[in-house]
Amino acid sequence: MAFEQQGSLATKSIELRQKLNALLEARDSNAAIQSEQIIFDRLTSSELTLLNADVIVTANEVNQRHGTGVLINKIFGSCANIFSIRAHNHYDAEHDFGDLSAVISVQELSRKNVFSNVLQAFAQCTPRQVICIPFDPDEILIAIAIKELFDVPLCMYIMDDNNIYAKGIPDPLMQEALTKSSLRLAISPELQQAYQHKYNLKFWLLPPVVTGELIHTDIGTVPKPRNPKTGIIVGNIWGQRWLDLLRQTVKGSGITIHWYCNAASKSRWLQFDPAELAQDGIFFRDPLPEPELAEKLKEYAFAVLPSGVFDSTETENNQAVAKLSLPTKVPFITATSNTPILVLGSRESAAARFVERFNLGIICDYHPNSFQQAIEQITGSEMQTLLRQNAQTIAPSFSDVGIPQWIFQSLQRGEPIDHRFEQFVSPLESTEY
Repeated sequence: MAFEQQGSLATKSIELRQKLNALLEARDSNAAIQSEQIIFDRLTSSELTLLNADVIVTANEVNQRHGTGVLINKIFGSCANIFSIRAHNHYDAEHDFGDLSAVISVQELSRKNVFSNVLQAFAQCTPRQVICIPFDPDEILIAIAIKELFDVPLCMYIMDDNNIYAKGIPDPLMQEALTKSSLRLAISPELQQAYQHKYNLKFWLLPPVVTGELIHTDIGTVPKPRNPKTGIIVGNIWGQRWLDLLRQTVKGSGITIHWYCNAASKSRWLQFDPAELAQDGIFFRDPLPEPELAEKLKEYAFAVLPSGVFDSTETENNQAVAKLSLPTKVPFITATSNTPILVLGSRESAAARFVERFNLGIICDYHPNSFQQAIEQITGSEMQTLLRQNAQTIAPSFSDVGIPQWIFQSLQRGEPIDHRFEQFVSPLESTEY
């Protein structure tokens, strides 16, 4: 059987090389396969044979140090026959996802070379379908190459914008990838509407999901926090300006914040001294596995979520994150502990819209007086009960149970097999982009 598989793969490789030549012009000396630009991870083997693999293409490593990595692992981590391909290493090559995983560097390469390198990476693998979670042009080029070479369905799942507010992905490339996709998914209604409006193509909603067994669904039980003057932050803060504003807001307020994060101390985008942060009332806590973090959240009266202000200090990338992306931590907090959420920043952020849409918390600006008033309001007994009951009501809708199958079957069908998320979070009636 192994010999037959190898023979079949060899025959397929010859056919694909012929197809490559048909798809592209005759290759010149600069179009040679760049084998040094394909690196298989140490934990996997380039000799491993995968037939009909589900290919997941990402910008960088899948790990617990960023929300995209957490969500990808949550959705696909238990799936078999996954070939994980990424375009970059941004987290010290910390990657533990997929039966087979590799870095394919295509930066500054011609499309000929991109196709050639992708073809070589599949010497021992045949794909069934490809799901691209893009942030840079490179992973889009890789996904298009896989789709074209193997004639398999392509799904584009947009979790973070790098095309509308941020401009990292050129419009023609995004247009090509979206047009060639059988299924287009967006992580928030705001992102869904923005891309539909710009490209005139249908997008479907797939918000961040939560491990089913962690979801708190006991409607009759409302946790009693230990200290109403102590809040919690979960996960990354996606902007230096947001952190600076948070520190100014909390300092001297009499409020204490515990910050649980896997990556903040090793962040590429934040600079701070933990000791000075503590002087402002914000204390680091050791990161916790999700089951423990879900239980820890129940001890707090409120969770704080710093977000965008959309003024002249806001970078394009931070505007893109704040306006269009729904942070994975928001459904996690809502579904696992029902803890009320205090969003700091503009009401126009995706997180603020979500919290207001379902009455899960309060939004206030970065000002000490506003912050203190919001804390008094959100920690009131009646408000706590109301917000937590609202969270309990919608919590089951975020379950990850069956989501990989939902994606795979929807991709093969070319549309969602059911509209569970469209009904749950309907698109906003009016939003300007």
